[in-house]
Amino acid sequence: MYLFEKIDKIKDNENYIKGFKYEYGVDVPRDYQTALKYYKIAASEGHKLSKDKVKCEHLDRKSVLFNSVFFVLVLLYSLYYNHLWFTFLASGTAFTFTSVIHLKRYWIRTGYAFIVNIITFFVSVLVILPLSSILPYLYGISTLPLTLLAIIGFFVFIVGIILYFSEKEFKYILVILAGVIHLIIVIVVFNIRTPDTKFLFKEVDGGVEITGLKTTQQITEIPRKINNRPVVSIGSYAFANSQIETLTIPDSVLTIKPYAFYNNNKLISIELPENIKLSEGVFALTTLEKVTLPNNMIEIPDYLFFGSINLREIQIPNSVKKIGTSAFMYTFSIEEINLPNGVTTIGDKAFSQMNIKSFIMPDTVVEMGTGVFKNTIYLEDVHLSTNLKEIPDETFYGNQSINHYVVPRHITSIGERVLEKASNLQTIELHDGITTIKSQAFCDAIKLNHVTIPDSMTHLSDGLFRNNQSLTDIHIPNSVKTIGNQVFMDNVNLVSIDLPDQLERLGASVFENDINLTNIQLPDTLTHIGGRTFYNNKSLTKIVIPNQIKIIPDDLFNQAIYLSDITLPNQIESIGKNAFRDNQKLTHLILPDTVHTIGDGAFYNNTSLVSVDLGTGIKSIGSLAFYNNNHLESISSLKNVTHIGDMAFSLNIKLKQIELSSTIDFVGYYSFFGCKELEITIIGDTIPNSWSPLWNPDNCQIDFSRLKC
Repeated sequence: MYLFEKIDKIKDNENYIKGFKYEYGVDVPRDYQTALKYYKIAASEGHKLSKDKVKCEHLDRKSVLFNSVFFVLVLLYSLYYNHLWFTFLASGTAFTFTSVIHLKRYWIRTGYAFIVNIITFFVSVLVILPLSSILPYLYGISTLPLTLLAIIGFFVFIVGIILYFSEKEFKYILVILAGVIHLIIVIVVFNIRTPDTKFLFKEVDGGVEITGLKTTQQITEIPRKINNRPVVSIGSYAFANSQIETLTIPDSVLTIKPYAFYNNNKLISIELPENIKLSEGVFALTTLEKVTLPNNMIEIPDYLFFGSINLREIQIPNSVKKIGTSAFMYTFSIEEINLPNGVTTIGDKAFSQMNIKSFIMPDTVVEMGTGVFKNTIYLEDVHLSTNLKEIPDETFYGNQSINHYVVPRHITSIGERVLEKASNLQTIELHDGITTIKSQAFCDAIKLNHVTIPDSMTHLSDGLFRNNQSLTDIHIPNSVKTIGNQVFMDNVNLVSIDLPDQLERLGASVFENDINLTNIQLPDTLTHIGGRTFYNNKSLTKIVIPNQIKIIPDDLFNQAIYLSDITLPNQIESIGKNAFRDNQKLTHLILPDTVHTIGDGAFYNNTSLVSVDLGTGIKSIGSLAFYNNNHLESISSLKNVTHIGDMAFSLNIKLKQIELSSTIDFVGYYSFFGCKELEITIIGDTIPNSWSPLWNPDNCQIDFSRLKC
């Protein structure tokens, strides 16, 4: 019925009608060649529809040219970018679309154009397009091409349905089936695991770099190729925090970048190729138990095995020249480590926090970083390279096993904190070739009891023997000219010490908290004493300050509560803040006329002090300077003073007389508070306005004569 309706519409040319009947087999047997003959006659008569029919005898030149040019372009692109699968996908798609479009055009089913078109369609659908997913699968990638192939298959399927219901021809069922086959291929291939479904990656010079994992499934090997390109590197943090247990890396991989396996708490073993280059922290914080390093390694990178607490043994290749920073730090399970001859450099903290007991350093080592054995607490015996001149900072910091240490003869300098907190160190043997021992070198070595400083030393650095609680015997040679800050601080068992005859300077807090120090003689050559030097020396009773000292610094004898006999130099100019605070034994104080300043709290709470002679040169008395000296009865005239600070003489309940002058610039708040027995004489005829209104809070009547409160 459909064909007869079409015949009714084309009654304008008899030859065209005859051709149409032979094409579709209406009332006559179907004969495409006879139909073509009548179409040609009608075309010669100028019939337009017949001309279009005759044109379809041959292949469409525009389509052929387009497909040819397009194929060449995508082939060149694919070869350049090494994506051959893209050629099959793009050209197969183009061939499929053009062949579907021309299924109706090429009506002569026995003609070469139809045959070529139908072959092109099925080859594209069943061969070329499937290859676009198979090739990537073989190369290790499938996700992208499969996604595109699924779109194409769905498109072919829908086009086939539309054409079938519009034309009612069997050939369109084949188009529908082709689309279905595409979708089935996509579903099947998508469920085949390929490297690109396991790994994240990016293209780099020379191949592919793996940058991470896509899957939570266990992997045991790295593929040689992804996307037909060699895997040449594993990126930074690529497998960090993953659950990989064992892994084999192929020889195509040339580099493993920093922290690639960082914090992998399942990794037990890994097989490395010979020519691989390892980077910083590759196995840091892993549970790796065993690994064989490449024989051609030049350097153990920084942090390579940092925190690999299960690593039990390691063979360092003979080719290694450098051990990086913290390379083996926190590798608690390694009990022995041997360096090959040829190693020249050991980085900071390289073997820190390990459990090794002995270590032999090859004499080829010429450079050693700080803290190499820091907190390696069980280390008992160590041989340092004879090419080292210095023991670097913190080398044996926190050691708990060395009890007697002999400094090698080739060492001339000992760095900062070298044996700090070496809790079992009892003696140390220093030789005369040592010229420098830096600050805190033996600080907190609580069992160190005997030290002889070599004659080659001229300076003792800050905190050198601080908190050596067992130190009772120390010899300091006359070559020493200066002693730094806190050198013998907190040495609670130090009873006496002989200082060098030519000593020039004592730093701050040198003997602070040495509560049992009873005997010390300061040499006459001393020109400087730092603050708090004798702070809290509770056993010190007598001391002579050398004549070259002009300043008593802050807190010098603060809390030296039993100091009863002190000789001050004749040229002293000032007494610092809290210099004699809380002294309980001083009874009489005579200052030379050269003293012009007494600092805040200088004689605060000197409870046994009875009399004070300030000399004639005193100008300034600081706040709380003589506060709560509750046995103080007399003090020399203050008429030449220009400044008296707040509460300077408060609570001196036995003080009976004091002489002031109206020329004093300032008398502070509560300066004489609680002095109930005090009689005040003011030389002058007025009280200056610059004095605090509460300088005399107990309201003594002032008439510029002796008044009693």
